[in-house]
Amino acid sequence: MATGNEVQLDTVAADRLSPINLEDFPSEVLTPLQAQLPGLTLRRAFRYSDTTAIALLKASAVEPDVRVENQQTISLGEDRTVLAANAAVTITRAGIFRLSFVMPEGYDVEAISGPVLSHWTELKTDAGRVITLHLSGKTDGEQQFAISLVGRASRKTNGWAPPQLILREASKQRGTVLIVPEQGMRLQVVSRDAVTQLDPQKSGIRQKGVLAFRILQTPWKLALDIEQVDPWVQLTSLEHATINEAQVKIIANLQYQIENTGLKSLRLFIPTNAEGVRFQGDQVADFLQIPGSITHGLQAWEVKLHRRVIGSYLLRATYQFALPENARETILRGIQAADVNLQRGFVTVQAAGRLQ
Repeated sequence: MATGNEVQLDTVAADRLSPINLEDFPSEVLTPLQAQLPGLTLRRAFRYSDTTAIALLKASAVEPDVRVENQQTISLGEDRTVLAANAAVTITRAGIFRLSFVMPEGYDVEAISGPVLSHWTELKTDAGRVITLHLSGKTDGEQQFAISLVGRASRKTNGWAPPQLILREASKQRGTVLIVPEQGMRLQVVSRDAVTQLDPQKSGIRQKGVLAFRILQTPWKLALDIEQVDPWVQLTSLEHATINEAQVKIIANLQYQIENTGLKSLRLFIPTNAEGVRFQGDQVADFLQIPGSITHGLQAWEVKLHRRVIGSYLLRATYQFALPENARETILRGIQAADVNLQRGFVTVQAAGRLQ
């Protein structure tokens, strides 16, 4: 009696058969069959003289042993939260056709890939939305899967629980969790269970604010407080005014220094008599007046950017305003930036034509 890798021999009742040592059974009988049945191994051997003897045996399927080493990175942003997992799955004892996990609430699949992945499906159950990874055939050994999930943004909150990706077929699942906040977010650990905190710098991560944890067992629990950090903005400006008989032309170079968190829009106050207002700079998407926001002869403008900027950022503003005929004097109003902690700069005035 012999079985392959996926069948185990439970019991054998053979009263009228004489058991013999496995070494005494001729191996040449099994050799041609081993090519057809993977892992075919001799389990029991008997000798008999009565052709009417009966052996009753009980066999069962070998349950696969699935172990997972999961490296998860959770990226927190203002627009969305991304869970990226690299799962190293080791399948032994028997092959499997599929793997599955329960989708964290509020998340959707962005991408799933793997060398042995055929396709994936989603099914709504009482336990939640179950994502099933269908493999290309009966699969064993070490396999790699890359899973990316995307969910809503995690704004300022207390007791936030990170999403978990747990393969339901795994008998043992360990790994690491890396939580990477966007600039402007500060994380504080409130409570943790079945995880131990690691030093991110020992793994070569230099980014500030990153938290790293080692998963000891699943399911694990983690609660974090998320705090939004206000930006610190300084502005140094150089405004140059060119005055001729008909108009005054202003060119302003505004050098921002942005710290703590990035900015996706800038607000400035421009004189209300300004004409032909234009803003130029890297990542400038659009600019427009803000209705109903005139104060002290200044009109508020908003400059929208394609993406957040941080660090040093240069914005250039140009405009002009008309002068009355034979004007003897005029007033220059400087550009004032809103929502900055410190503004300082220089102004230069140049006469053109016959003016002094």
